[in-house]
Amino acid sequence: MKRMYAIIVLLILCQIFFMYGCNDNTQDAIDGDLDTSELDQNEAASDGDTELDNETEAEPDEEKPVRPEYPKDDLIRINQIQVKGTHNSYHIATDTTPLPQLEYTHASLDIQLEEQGVRQFEIDVTYAEGKGFIVIHDELFDPGTTCEYFNECMQLMKDWSDENPGHHLLFILIEPKDDNAEEKFSNQALEAEMLEVWGRDRILTPDDVRGEKDNLRDAILQNGWPTLGATRDKAMFILFDSGEHRTMQLDGHSNLADRVMFIRSGSPSAESDWTKIEDINAAFFKLDHPVDDAQKIEKAIEAGFIVRTRADANVYEARNEDYSRQEEALKSGSQMISTDFPEKTEEFDYMFTIEDGNPSRCNPVNAPNDCTAEDVENLP
Repeated sequence: MKRMYAIIVLLILCQIFFMYGCNDNTQDAIDGDLDTSELDQNEAASDGDTELDNETEAEPDEEKPVRPEYPKDDLIRINQIQVKGTHNSYHIATDTTPLPQLEYTHASLDIQLEEQGVRQFEIDVTYAEGKGFIVIHDELFDPGTTCEYFNECMQLMKDWSDENPGHHLLFILIEPKDDNAEEKFSNQALEAEMLEVWGRDRILTPDDVRGEKDNLRDAILQNGWPTLGATRDKAMFILFDSGEHRTMQLDGHSNLADRVMFIRSGSPSAESDWTKIEDINAAFFKLDHPVDDAQKIEKAIEAGFIVRTRADANVYEARNEDYSRQEEALKSGSQMISTDFPEKTEEFDYMFTIEDGNPSRCNPVNAPNDCTAEDVENLP
C-alpha cells in the first residue's frame, strides 16, 4: 500500500515538474531499477556538457619546432664551416637598372633561408630623412629591393630563426651607402635596431669573442672562435666598410667594446705573417677573388680568421656558365662564399650550391676530420 502511495506521489510530481525534464530516469526509479549514484553521474555529466563543448571547440596548441641534437657542437667552431651567401641579398633588377652586371634578382630573405640554404647575407643601408634606415643599392638607377626598411629585413630573418631552432650562426654583412656619414648616419642608431629586433642574447658580438683578452686579434689567435653550440640560433653582424664608417665604429670603442658589429680589416700581403697582423680588431677579411687572392685566403684561414669570397661577379659566370671561380672558392676554405645566383633563373641556368652541404658543410681546410654536414646543420 505504501509503495502504491509512493508511485502516485511520484507521478503527480512528474506532472507538476514536467518542465524540468522528468524522463526515463523517473520511470526507472518507479521500477526500482536505477541506482541513485547513476542519477548523480547523469546529472554531473549534464552539468559538464558546456565545459566539454568548450574544450572541443578550443584550437589545439601549435606544435613547437623541435631542435635537432648536435653531438659535436662543443668541438666544431664557427670558422670551421663553409656557407652559401648572397651578394646584395635584397636586390631586385628593375627596368631602370642600366648595367648588365646588375641584372640579377633575389628572392625574399626568408625564402633564401628556407628554400635556398643561404646563411650569409649582405645588406646595403642608407639613412633617409623622415624614414630612417632603408635598404637600397642606389636610389636613382638601382632602387629595387625585397624589403624597404632595415628593421623589416632583420625581422624576416629573425622570424625564420624563431621557427627553425638549431640553425647555425647567421652571418650578416652591413654595407652603408651614405656619403658624408658623420653628418647623417649613426652606427649606434643602426645597432640599436639590430638589438631591438634580435635582442642581445641572440647576437654574437665582439665582446663575446674577445672575452678576457685585450683585443679581438689576440682572442682569435690564442683562443679561437666560439663553437657552433655556443652560437646556434644567433646572428653575427659585420660592418662591411673600410672607410669612414669603420672609423666611426671605432670612435670611443678602440677595441669594439659594447659594439654590436664586427669590422672588416684590410688584408696584409700574401707574404706577411698573418699571426702578427697589426690590426688589433682583425677578425674578418673580404677577399673576393678566390684565384687572385688564393694565397691571402690560405694565410687568413690558417691564422684563424674568417673570410668572405665570391663564387661569381658581375653576372659574368652566369652568362658564360663558368663554374671555375666557384670551384676555387669552395677549395679555398673561405667560410662565406657569396653569389648572385643561389638558384637557377629563367634567364640563366647557372647557380652556386654547396653540393655536399646540408645546406652548409664542414670547412674543407680546417674542420675536424670526423665533421659531417649534419653536424653543422640538420634542420627537419
